[in-house]
Amino acid sequence: MDKIDIAVFAVPAPTVLEILNGPVENIKGAIIISSGFREIGPEGKKIEILLKGILEMKGVRVMGPNCLGIYDTASKVDTFL
Repeated sequence: MDKIDIAVFAVPAPTVLEILNGPVENIKGAIIISSGFREIGPEGKKIEILLKGILEMKGVRVMGPNCLGIYDTASKVDTFL
């Protein structure tokens, strides 16, 4: 299985959890653009806590949720597109 340096998630919050609960051991890092976590209240906070647990268990480093993305001028990695 190929290694994925950065996976970009722009799907509803519950779908982020569904995907990350699957076989994602090949993903090193993730950018979660999705909203619907802590900012929506107690229900979203529960989803965010579950997300954190999954990420820790799977060893995936993350930026987000509610992240606009990244742009690196050295490598030209651009997730704003």
